[in-house]
Amino acid sequence: MISGFDIGNHLIHLKTACGYFRLLKIASERLEDFAYVIFDYNGSDLELIIPESYEGYKITAIVAKAFKGSKIQKLIMPNTITLIGNEAFANCRDLNETVISNKLELIPDNSFEN
Repeated sequence: MISGFDIGNHLIHLKTACGYFRLLKIASERLEDFAYVIFDYNGSDLELIIPESYEGYKITAIVAKAFKGSKIQKLIMPNTITLIGNEAFANCRDLNETVISNKLELIPDNSFEN
């Protein structure tokens, strides 16, 4: 719960081959547009391709710890992703191939830790 807001009721499940992403729809600073962020991932996919958008809105960020400890081996990130949170891919020990967005504005040092 964030400031009295139950985030769990507002997460969208987007299926992958062997699991799902949970997406959260967010508004821009001026409330003119919306986007989705990857809140977390649950599944056993070995290869993940993050889509550019969902329901016409861009997927623009991966929040902290979203993939932490997952067994993914390959990740393909679209160029719509501009931010990756702390420890987003920490302890993903099998991750050996990553195609990263060329639009990233921020990659914390610990995003791919361990």
